[in-house]
Amino acid sequence: MSADRKTTEQRVVEKPSQDEMPAVRLNDHAAGAGAGPGPGSPTPATPSGVRTAPPAGPTQVPAFTVASSIAGTSGPNAILTPEAGTLLVDSAKFTWNARVTSPSAPPVANWDVGFIQNITWHSLVSHYRRTLQRYLVPVPIRDTWNSTTPPWYDDSSFRPAVPGKDVPVAMSDVPWHRVPWDDPRTGEVNALLRTVRILRLKAWLAVRNRVSQAIVYLKNTAWGLDFDVTVKGRTATNAGAGMVAPATNDGQGGLTPKLDGQTYNAVLNGSSNPTLTATGAAPPSRSSTPAAPRTATHARSPVPARTAAPVRAPAPAPASAPASAPVSSVALTSATTPAASGVLTPEIAKLVGGAGGEPLPADVLAQLETAMDVPLGLVAPRILP
Repeated sequence: MSADRKTTEQRVVEKPSQDEMPAVRLNDHAAGAGAGPGPGSPTPATPSGVRTAPPAGPTQVPAFTVASSIAGTSGPNAILTPEAGTLLVDSAKFTWNARVTSPSAPPVANWDVGFIQNITWHSLVSHYRRTLQRYLVPVPIRDTWNSTTPPWYDDSSFRPAVPGKDVPVAMSDVPWHRVPWDDPRTGEVNALLRTVRILRLKAWLAVRNRVSQAIVYLKNTAWGLDFDVTVKGRTATNAGAGMVAPATNDGQGGLTPKLDGQTYNAVLNGSSNPTLTATGAAPPSRSSTPAAPRTATHARSPVPARTAAPVRAPAPAPASAPASAPVSSVALTSATTPAASGVLTPEIAKLVGGAGGEPLPADVLAQLETAMDVPLGLVAPRILP
Protein backbone atom coordinates (compact mmCIF):
# COMPACT_ATOMS: atom_id res chain seq x y z
CA MET A 1 0.00 0.00 0.00
CA SER A 2 1.33 3.41 -0.93
CA ALA A 3 2.26 5.76 1.89
CA ASP A 4 0.00 8.35 0.27
CA ARG A 5 -3.02 6.02 0.17
CA LYS A 6 -5.90 7.29 2.31
CA THR A 7 -8.14 4.71 3.98
CA THR A 8 -10.11 6.75 6.51
CA GLU A 9 -13.11 7.82 4.40
CA GLN A 10 -15.30 4.75 3.91
CA ARG A 11 -18.47 6.28 2.41
CA VAL A 12 -18.98 9.10 -0.03
CA VAL A 13 -21.88 11.53 0.00
CA GLU A 14 -25.26 9.93 -0.77
CA LYS A 15 -26.05 9.19 -4.42
CA PRO A 16 -29.05 10.64 -6.24
CA SER A 17 -32.03 8.32 -6.72
CA GLN A 18 -31.91 5.89 -9.62
CA ASP A 19 -34.72 7.77 -11.37
CA GLU A 20 -32.62 10.95 -11.56
CA MET A 21 -29.35 9.68 -13.02
CA PRO A 22 -28.10 7.30 -15.73
CA ALA A 23 -27.12 3.77 -14.76
CA VAL A 24 -23.37 4.34 -15.06
CA ARG A 25 -21.04 7.25 -14.31
CA LEU A 26 -17.36 7.73 -13.78
CA ASN A 27 -17.97 10.45 -11.21
CA ASP A 28 -20.88 11.81 -9.21
CA HIS A 29 -20.04 15.49 -9.20
CA ALA A 30 -23.67 16.60 -9.44
CA ALA A 31 -24.50 14.96 -6.12
CA GLY A 32 -21.33 16.14 -4.41
CA ALA A 33 -19.74 12.70 -4.24
CA GLY A 34 -16.22 12.68 -5.64
CA ALA A 35 -16.90 16.01 -7.23
CA GLY A 36 -14.37 18.59 -6.27
CA PRO A 37 -11.24 19.05 -4.23
CA GLY A 38 -10.60 16.99 -1.15
CA PRO A 39 -11.56 18.17 2.35
CA GLY A 40 -9.88 21.42 3.26
CA SER A 41 -8.64 22.20 -0.23
CA PRO A 42 -9.10 25.78 -1.45
CA THR A 43 -11.76 26.47 -4.06
CA PRO A 44 -10.13 27.18 -7.43
CA ALA A 45 -10.87 30.50 -9.04
CA THR A 46 -12.83 30.57 -12.29
CA PRO A 47 -10.44 31.09 -15.18
CA SER A 48 -13.00 32.88 -17.35
CA GLY A 49 -12.19 36.29 -15.86
CA VAL A 50 -8.43 35.99 -16.25
CA ARG A 51 -6.78 38.48 -18.61
CA THR A 52 -4.05 37.05 -20.76
CA ALA A 53 -0.91 38.85 -21.80
CA PRO A 54 -0.43 39.31 -25.55
CA PRO A 55 1.83 36.74 -27.18
CA ALA A 56 5.40 37.74 -27.91
CA GLY A 57 6.93 35.52 -30.59
CA PRO A 58 7.50 31.79 -29.96
CA THR A 59 6.01 30.28 -26.81
CA GLN A 60 8.30 30.60 -23.81
CA VAL A 61 7.90 27.82 -21.23
CA PRO A 62 8.37 29.16 -17.70
CA ALA A 63 10.17 26.94 -15.19
CA PHE A 64 7.18 25.59 -13.24
CA THR A 65 7.94 23.35 -10.27
CA VAL A 66 5.75 21.04 -8.17
CA ALA A 67 5.84 22.10 -4.53
CA SER A 68 3.64 19.22 -3.30
CA SER A 69 1.66 16.30 -4.72
CA ILE A 70 -0.54 13.80 -2.83
CA ALA A 71 -2.73 11.21 -4.54
CA GLY A 72 -4.77 8.49 -2.82
CA THR A 73 -8.07 6.69 -2.40
CA SER A 74 -10.58 6.72 0.44
CA GLY A 75 -11.09 2.97 0.81
CA PRO A 76 -9.93 -0.47 -0.31
CA ASN A 77 -12.90 -1.78 -2.29
CA ALA A 78 -16.33 -1.14 -3.77
CA ILE A 79 -19.12 0.28 -1.60
CA LEU A 80 -22.28 -1.78 -2.19
CA THR A 81 -25.74 -0.31 -1.62
CA PRO A 82 -28.91 -2.39 -2.28
CA GLU A 83 -31.72 -0.25 -3.70
CA ALA A 84 -35.33 -1.04 -4.58
CA GLY A 85 -34.69 -2.03 -8.18
CA THR A 86 -30.91 -1.97 -8.51
CA LEU A 87 -27.58 -2.62 -6.83
CA LEU A 88 -25.43 0.52 -6.55
CA VAL A 89 -21.69 -0.18 -6.86
CA ASP A 90 -19.59 2.81 -5.75
CA SER A 91 -15.86 3.23 -6.06
CA ALA A 92 -13.80 4.57 -3.23
CA LYS A 93 -12.96 8.23 -3.83
CA PHE A 94 -9.76 9.03 -5.72
CA THR A 95 -8.19 12.42 -4.97
CA TRP A 96 -5.09 14.25 -6.18
CA ASN A 97 -4.02 17.51 -4.56
CA ALA A 98 -1.00 19.48 -5.75
CA ARG A 99 0.68 22.88 -5.47
CA VAL A 100 2.59 24.29 -8.43
CA THR A 101 5.08 27.14 -8.07
CA SER A 102 5.39 29.65 -10.91
CA PRO A 103 8.44 31.85 -11.64
CA SER A 104 8.13 35.61 -11.58
CA ALA A 105 8.49 36.06 -15.34
CA PRO A 106 5.60 37.90 -17.06
CA PRO A 107 4.79 35.06 -19.54
CA VAL A 108 3.41 33.03 -16.62
CA ALA A 109 0.17 34.99 -16.94
CA ASN A 110 -0.65 33.10 -20.16
CA TRP A 111 -0.57 29.66 -18.50
CA ASP A 112 -3.10 27.51 -16.65
CA VAL A 113 -2.31 24.77 -14.13
CA GLY A 114 -4.57 21.75 -13.76
CA PHE A 115 -5.43 18.08 -14.37
CA ILE A 116 -6.13 15.97 -17.46
CA GLN A 117 -7.42 12.37 -17.26
CA ASN A 118 -7.84 9.44 -19.67
CA ILE A 119 -9.37 5.97 -19.36
CA THR A 120 -6.77 3.48 -20.57
CA TRP A 121 -8.69 0.22 -19.90
CA HIS A 122 -12.39 -0.49 -19.47
CA SER A 123 -14.57 -3.54 -18.86
CA LEU A 124 -18.04 -3.63 -17.32
CA VAL A 125 -20.03 -6.89 -17.48
CA SER A 126 -23.00 -8.03 -15.40
CA HIS A 127 -23.95 -11.71 -15.34
CA TYR A 128 -27.55 -12.89 -15.09
CA ARG A 129 -28.77 -16.49 -15.20
CA ARG A 130 -29.51 -16.27 -18.92
CA THR A 131 -28.07 -12.91 -20.02
CA LEU A 132 -24.79 -10.99 -20.18
CA GLN A 133 -25.07 -7.21 -19.94
CA ARG A 134 -22.03 -5.36 -21.32
CA TYR A 135 -21.01 -1.70 -21.57
CA LEU A 136 -18.53 -1.23 -24.42
CA VAL A 137 -16.14 1.74 -24.63
CA PRO A 138 -13.07 2.13 -26.89
CA VAL A 139 -9.86 3.08 -25.09
CA PRO A 140 -7.83 5.16 -24.57
CA ILE A 141 -10.44 7.88 -24.31
CA ARG A 142 -10.64 11.32 -22.72
CA ASP A 143 -12.32 11.39 -19.32
CA THR A 144 -14.11 14.47 -18.02
CA TRP A 145 -16.63 15.63 -15.48
CA ASN A 146 -18.49 18.91 -16.08
CA SER A 147 -15.72 20.13 -18.35
CA THR A 148 -16.41 22.86 -20.89
CA THR A 149 -12.76 23.66 -21.52
CA PRO A 150 -10.75 20.88 -23.16
CA PRO A 151 -8.44 19.27 -22.31
CA TRP A 152 -9.09 19.79 -18.59
CA TYR A 153 -10.78 17.07 -16.56
CA ASP A 154 -13.19 19.44 -14.82
CA ASP A 155 -13.89 23.16 -14.88
CA SER A 156 -12.88 23.28 -11.20
CA SER A 157 -9.71 21.23 -11.70
CA PHE A 158 -7.55 23.98 -13.26
CA ARG A 159 -6.54 27.55 -12.37
CA PRO A 160 -4.44 30.34 -13.90
CA ALA A 161 -0.81 30.43 -12.90
CA VAL A 162 0.31 33.42 -10.82
CA PRO A 163 3.83 34.81 -11.31
CA GLY A 164 6.00 34.11 -8.26
CA LYS A 165 3.22 32.27 -6.38
CA ASP A 166 2.13 28.73 -5.48
CA VAL A 167 -1.16 27.69 -7.09
CA PRO A 168 -3.16 24.86 -5.41
CA VAL A 169 -5.13 22.56 -7.73
CA ALA A 170 -7.18 19.45 -6.99
CA MET A 171 -9.23 16.75 -8.71
CA SER A 172 -11.33 13.82 -7.50
CA ASP A 173 -13.17 10.92 -9.08
CA VAL A 174 -15.75 8.34 -7.91
CA PRO A 175 -16.61 5.77 -10.61
CA TRP A 176 -19.94 4.05 -9.96
CA HIS A 177 -22.64 2.06 -11.71
CA ARG A 178 -26.08 0.62 -11.04
CA VAL A 179 -27.15 -2.92 -11.94
CA PRO A 180 -30.81 -4.09 -12.06
CA TRP A 181 -31.68 -7.06 -9.86
CA ASP A 182 -33.97 -8.42 -12.58
CA ASP A 183 -32.78 -9.66 -15.97
CA PRO A 184 -33.13 -6.67 -18.37
CA ARG A 185 -33.65 -9.03 -21.33
CA THR A 186 -36.04 -11.70 -20.00
CA GLY A 187 -37.51 -9.95 -16.96
CA GLU A 188 -36.58 -12.86 -14.69
CA VAL A 189 -36.82 -11.65 -11.10
CA ASN A 190 -33.67 -11.50 -8.93
CA ALA A 191 -31.60 -13.10 -11.68
CA LEU A 192 -28.41 -11.06 -11.08
CA LEU A 193 -25.46 -13.30 -10.22
CA ARG A 194 -22.36 -11.13 -10.61
CA THR A 195 -21.12 -7.73 -11.79
CA VAL A 196 -17.49 -7.15 -12.75
CA ARG A 197 -15.87 -3.78 -13.49
CA ILE A 198 -12.23 -3.18 -14.37
CA LEU A 199 -10.90 0.35 -14.95
CA ARG A 200 -7.45 1.75 -15.49
CA LEU A 201 -7.03 5.52 -15.47
CA LYS A 202 -4.17 7.93 -15.91
CA ALA A 203 -4.20 11.54 -14.77
CA TRP A 204 -1.68 14.28 -15.52
CA LEU A 205 -0.74 17.41 -13.61
CA ALA A 206 0.06 19.85 -16.42
CA VAL A 207 0.46 23.47 -17.40
CA ARG A 208 -0.99 24.78 -20.68
CA ASN A 209 -0.54 28.00 -22.59
CA ARG A 210 -3.93 29.55 -23.37
CA VAL A 211 -2.67 31.21 -26.54
CA SER A 212 -0.44 28.63 -28.22
CA GLN A 213 -2.09 25.56 -26.61
CA ALA A 214 1.39 24.26 -25.69
CA ILE A 215 1.31 21.76 -22.81
CA VAL A 216 3.98 20.75 -20.32
CA TYR A 217 3.33 17.61 -18.21
CA LEU A 218 4.71 17.93 -14.70
CA LYS A 219 3.56 14.61 -13.15
CA ASN A 220 1.36 11.61 -13.96
CA THR A 221 -0.62 9.25 -11.73
CA ALA A 222 -1.93 5.81 -12.71
CA TRP A 223 -4.78 4.34 -10.68
CA GLY A 224 -7.75 2.05 -11.13
CA LEU A 225 -10.15 -0.52 -9.74
CA ASP A 226 -10.81 -4.27 -9.98
CA PHE A 227 -14.38 -4.87 -8.76
CA ASP A 228 -15.89 -8.36 -8.74
CA VAL A 229 -19.22 -8.42 -6.89
CA THR A 230 -21.09 -11.69 -6.40
CA VAL A 231 -24.84 -11.64 -5.79
CA LYS A 232 -27.16 -14.19 -4.19
CA GLY A 233 -30.77 -13.10 -4.08
CA ARG A 234 -30.32 -9.47 -3.11
CA THR A 235 -27.18 -9.93 -1.03
CA ALA A 236 -24.02 -8.57 -2.67
CA THR A 237 -20.45 -9.36 -1.62
CA ASN A 238 -17.08 -8.01 -2.76
CA ALA A 239 -14.95 -10.81 -4.21
CA GLY A 240 -12.41 -8.79 -6.23
CA ALA A 241 -9.10 -7.11 -5.48
CA GLY A 242 -10.71 -3.66 -5.13
CA MET A 243 -8.94 -0.34 -5.62
CA VAL A 244 -5.58 -0.13 -7.38
CA ALA A 245 -3.26 2.11 -5.37
CA PRO A 246 -2.26 5.29 -7.21
CA ALA A 247 1.32 5.45 -8.51
CA THR A 248 2.76 8.88 -9.28
CA ASN A 249 5.76 9.63 -11.51
CA ASP A 250 7.38 12.69 -13.06
CA GLY A 251 6.59 14.02 -16.51
CA GLN A 252 4.23 12.65 -19.16
CA GLY A 253 5.04 8.96 -18.84
CA GLY A 254 4.65 6.45 -21.65
CA LEU A 255 1.11 7.34 -22.78
CA THR A 256 0.17 10.19 -25.10
CA PRO A 257 -2.96 11.78 -23.58
CA LYS A 258 -6.23 12.12 -25.49
CA LEU A 259 -6.96 15.84 -25.28
CA ASP A 260 -10.24 16.04 -27.23
CA GLY A 261 -12.79 13.92 -29.06
CA GLN A 262 -15.48 11.75 -27.48
CA THR A 263 -15.53 11.34 -23.73
CA TYR A 264 -15.91 8.25 -21.56
CA ASN A 265 -19.21 9.11 -19.87
CA ALA A 266 -20.84 10.10 -23.16
CA VAL A 267 -20.00 6.74 -24.77
CA LEU A 268 -20.73 4.73 -21.62
CA ASN A 269 -24.26 6.12 -21.38
CA GLY A 270 -24.84 6.43 -25.14
CA SER A 271 -27.48 4.70 -27.23
CA SER A 272 -25.17 1.78 -28.05
CA ASN A 273 -24.97 0.69 -24.40
CA PRO A 274 -25.64 -1.68 -22.82
CA THR A 275 -25.61 -4.75 -25.02
CA LEU A 276 -27.58 -7.84 -23.95
CA THR A 277 -26.52 -11.35 -24.96
CA ALA A 278 -28.49 -14.53 -24.28
CA THR A 279 -26.47 -17.20 -22.49
CA GLY A 280 -29.08 -19.99 -22.14
CA ALA A 281 -32.58 -21.12 -23.04
CA ALA A 282 -35.52 -19.60 -21.21
CA PRO A 283 -37.20 -21.87 -18.64
CA PRO A 284 -40.33 -23.69 -19.93
CA SER A 285 -43.75 -22.40 -18.94
CA ARG A 286 -45.93 -25.03 -17.28
CA SER A 287 -49.15 -23.48 -18.60
CA SER A 288 -48.25 -22.88 -22.25
CA THR A 289 -45.49 -25.28 -23.21
CA PRO A 290 -46.70 -28.77 -24.19
CA ALA A 291 -44.84 -31.78 -22.94
CA ALA A 292 -42.16 -32.97 -25.32
CA PRO A 293 -43.09 -36.17 -27.17
CA ARG A 294 -41.33 -39.28 -26.04
CA THR A 295 -38.66 -40.59 -28.32
CA ALA A 296 -37.98 -44.21 -29.19
CA THR A 297 -34.41 -44.04 -28.05
CA HIS A 298 -34.84 -46.66 -25.35
CA ALA A 299 -37.84 -48.54 -26.86
CA ARG A 300 -37.33 -52.16 -27.77
CA SER A 301 -37.82 -53.08 -31.44
CA PRO A 302 -40.18 -55.96 -32.37
CA VAL A 303 -38.54 -59.38 -32.20
CA PRO A 304 -38.19 -60.80 -35.76
CA ALA A 305 -39.73 -64.19 -36.58
CA ARG A 306 -37.34 -67.02 -35.99
CA THR A 307 -36.25 -69.13 -38.96
CA ALA A 308 -35.36 -72.80 -38.86
CA ALA A 309 -31.83 -73.28 -37.74
CA PRO A 310 -29.70 -75.40 -40.10
CA VAL A 311 -29.16 -78.07 -37.46
CA ARG A 312 -29.80 -81.79 -38.04
CA ALA A 313 -32.59 -83.17 -35.91
CA PRO A 314 -32.30 -86.71 -34.48
CA ALA A 315 -34.40 -89.33 -36.35
CA PRO A 316 -37.68 -89.79 -34.51
CA ALA A 317 -38.82 -93.16 -33.14
CA PRO A 318 -41.94 -94.81 -34.68
CA ALA A 319 -45.20 -93.79 -33.08
CA SER A 320 -48.50 -95.57 -33.58
CA ALA A 321 -51.88 -93.89 -33.62
CA PRO A 322 -55.31 -95.43 -33.07
CA ALA A 323 -56.85 -96.68 -36.35
CA SER A 324 -60.11 -94.94 -35.75
CA ALA A 325 -58.64 -91.49 -35.02
CA PRO A 326 -57.83 -89.19 -37.92
CA VAL A 327 -54.20 -88.15 -38.11
CA SER A 328 -53.84 -84.39 -38.02
CA SER A 329 -50.26 -84.13 -36.92
CA VAL A 330 -47.25 -86.28 -36.36
CA ALA A 331 -45.18 -86.09 -33.19
CA LEU A 332 -41.47 -86.62 -33.61
CA THR A 333 -39.67 -88.44 -30.84
CA SER A 334 -36.06 -89.31 -30.43
CA ALA A 335 -35.00 -92.63 -31.95
CA THR A 336 -32.53 -94.91 -30.39
CA THR A 337 -30.80 -95.54 -33.68
CA PRO A 338 -30.80 -92.65 -36.20
CA ALA A 339 -31.32 -93.48 -39.87
CA ALA A 340 -28.38 -93.55 -42.15
CA SER A 341 -27.61 -90.46 -44.21
CA GLY A 342 -29.92 -90.20 -47.21
CA VAL A 343 -32.43 -92.78 -45.86
CA LEU A 344 -35.93 -91.96 -44.55
CA THR A 345 -37.46 -93.66 -41.59
CA PRO A 346 -40.99 -94.95 -42.18
CA GLU A 347 -42.43 -92.15 -40.06
CA ILE A 348 -40.72 -89.42 -42.08
CA ALA A 349 -41.71 -91.07 -45.33
CA LYS A 350 -45.30 -91.17 -44.14
CA LEU A 351 -45.08 -87.50 -43.06
CA VAL A 352 -43.73 -86.13 -46.31
CA GLY A 353 -46.02 -88.30 -48.37
CA GLY A 354 -49.14 -86.98 -46.70
CA ALA A 355 -50.43 -90.42 -45.79
CA GLY A 356 -53.24 -90.17 -43.29
CA GLY A 357 -53.39 -86.36 -43.35
CA GLU A 358 -52.64 -83.15 -45.17
CA PRO A 359 -49.23 -82.97 -46.85
CA LEU A 360 -46.65 -80.57 -45.50
CA PRO A 361 -46.28 -77.18 -47.19
CA ALA A 362 -43.54 -76.82 -49.78
CA ASP A 363 -41.43 -74.39 -47.67
CA VAL A 364 -41.42 -76.83 -44.74
CA LEU A 365 -40.40 -79.68 -47.03
CA ALA A 366 -37.57 -77.55 -48.36
CA GLN A 367 -36.30 -76.90 -44.81
CA LEU A 368 -36.51 -80.59 -43.94
CA GLU A 369 -34.70 -81.51 -47.14
CA THR A 370 -31.86 -79.19 -46.19
CA ALA A 371 -31.71 -80.30 -42.57
CA MET A 372 -31.89 -84.07 -43.31
CA ASP A 373 -29.83 -84.13 -46.48
CA VAL A 374 -32.53 -86.21 -48.23
CA PRO A 375 -34.02 -85.40 -51.66
CA LEU A 376 -37.65 -85.43 -50.55
CA GLY A 377 -38.86 -84.58 -54.02
CA LEU A 378 -37.82 -88.03 -55.20
CA VAL A 379 -39.67 -89.73 -52.37
CA ALA A 380 -42.99 -87.94 -52.78
CA PRO A 381 -43.02 -86.11 -56.10
CA ARG A 382 -46.78 -85.79 -56.08
CA ILE A 383 -46.81 -83.32 -53.18
CA LEU A 384 -44.08 -81.00 -54.39
CA PRO A 385 -45.01 -78.02 -56.53
